[in-house]
Amino acid sequence: MLIAALILALVVGAWAAVDRAWPLLLLAIAVVLIALAGGNPFD
Repeated sequence: MLIAALILALVVGAWAAVDRAWPLLLLAIAVVLIALAGGNPFD
């Protein structure tokens, strides 16, 4: 039962983190797309 509670706490914590961080995630995706559009720096 303790393990189930820990897993639930982890899932809820991760969901809360994603819920707060999604603008940063979108910004990171936009930066990657702009970098790809401007030429791949990893050629």
